[in-house]
Amino acid sequence: MADLDVGDVAPQFDLPRDGGGSLSLASLLGKPVVLYFYP
Repeated sequence: MADLDVGDVAPQFDLPRDGGGSLSLASLLGKPVVLYFYP
């Protein structure tokens, strides 16, 4: 995994959604995005 600095563009990824389908980072282009990972 590459290190990112504040302001860097994140690499494209897709995440599964509850209830089916997926969410792509590209669909959020131009919007603020906060990712929170927990164990």
